[in-house]
Amino acid sequence: WQRRLAQALRDGLAQRRTDLAHLSRVLQRSSPAYIAGTWRLALDEATARLLRAGGALAPLRRTQVGSLGRRLRACAPRTEPLRECHRLLTLELHRATANRLAAARSQLAGLRVALSALNPQATLERGYAIVHSAGFRGPVLSDGSRLAQGDRLAIRLSRGGALATVDRALPDIHGEEDESR
Repeated sequence: WQRRLAQALRDGLAQRRTDLAHLSRVLQRSSPAYIAGTWRLALDEATARLLRAGGALAPLRRTQVGSLGRRLRACAPRTEPLRECHRLLTLELHRATANRLAAARSQLAGLRVALSALNPQATLERGYAIVHSAGFRGPVLSDGSRLAQGDRLAIRLSRGGALATVDRALPDIHGEEDESR
């Protein structure tokens, strides 16, 4: 799950980078200089065609094309609000990423603590024992009713262990005292 979390974070950051790169290209293409340059090239090509098509009409057409060019430049989008929006979105992305990463780290620390509490060695260190049948590699026992007199048990403690033999199996005694004492 840690690898999946790290991969999800990497994927999210990669998507944010892709989005920022796209916004950057959009901003570049919508800049007045880029638009004016594009129209300037179109105007130059149109002027060249007009000169070839009819030399006498060229001055009139040049004036008309120049007028149209000025009108187009006047209609060019204003990119400053887009640039500011891009800057603010970039800051927000960095802040949100940092917050998400901090939350994930905090969650990971909590899960580590919970996982260490479930560690079998931690359970043994709190004074519990793990009982196996037929040696330390046998299955862990959790039901005393399945034991019979003479069964061999392996008992694992926090440090070391013991081998034992069942003298008598006791019924489920949760909360009850052993009467033989």
